[in-house]
Amino acid sequence: MDEFKQLSVEFQATARKVRESLDTFENTANSATTELNRTAPEIRRTLVSYRELSDKLSDEDKGLPKVIANLSELSQNLNDANLKATVDSANVALSSFNKTMAKINDGEGSLGKLLNEDSIYNNLNTSLKSLDSLLTHMNYYPKHFFGPLGKKHKKVVRDLEKAQD
Repeated sequence: MDEFKQLSVEFQATARKVRESLDTFENTANSATTELNRTAPEIRRTLVSYRELSDKLSDEDKGLPKVIANLSELSQNLNDANLKATVDSANVALSSFNKTMAKINDGEGSLGKLLNEDSIYNNLNTSLKSLDSLLTHMNYYPKHFFGPLGKKHKKVVRDLEKAQD
């Protein structure tokens, strides 16, 4: 009889655990149902939006096939443009330009000397002043330079006075 009692106690404990498990399952199912009912409208809207998006993407005139065709055409155009060769050519040109600018900054060549040495600038400035003086003198006294071919001084002065009026 002890065995029977023991078996009865174990059976009651198992039945209690089964009842607790069923209660927990019922509570979980109720919570899931409540949550599903609460989110059902949002899920429906999401599914409708998904369906609309799917329809738009499958439209051959506006959808994904058109986008893929445009991307394919763009890819082909970029490939035909030989972009790498253009960039390589630009890099070579920039490298050459940088070397030239470095030489100028180092004072190499006429331009480098003109930019970096004051003496060349001063000599050029002095030469320009002398040329201006020479041209002014030539304008006022052309017979000094052109002899029999030039006008007499009085005629030159008269011409200058007329030009100023």
